[in-house]
Amino acid sequence: MTDIKSLYDRIYSDNLTKDPKNFIHIYEEHKNLIEGAEQSKSNPDFDSIMRITSDYALSLSQYGSSRNLFHILTNLSNFSRTVH
Repeated sequence: MTDIKSLYDRIYSDNLTKDPKNFIHIYEEHKNLIEGAEQSKSNPDFDSIMRITSDYALSLSQYGSSRNLFHILTNLSNFSRTVH
């Protein structure tokens, strides 16, 4: 099983966000790991999870998948509320 740090390093060291369709595929391949992570600022992977999820939302908007985008934006909103 991949951990968040390894996934993050792979995504951003290989610049896998460049192609939205490819990034969407990578995110969805690891969706349970990313969305199942502890949603609190005390999680050392918090910033990585937020960046991956934000870039996923951006990729969805670029690729034209508005149905999935709404779900992710809702999750980001809920996730960011746990910070306060």
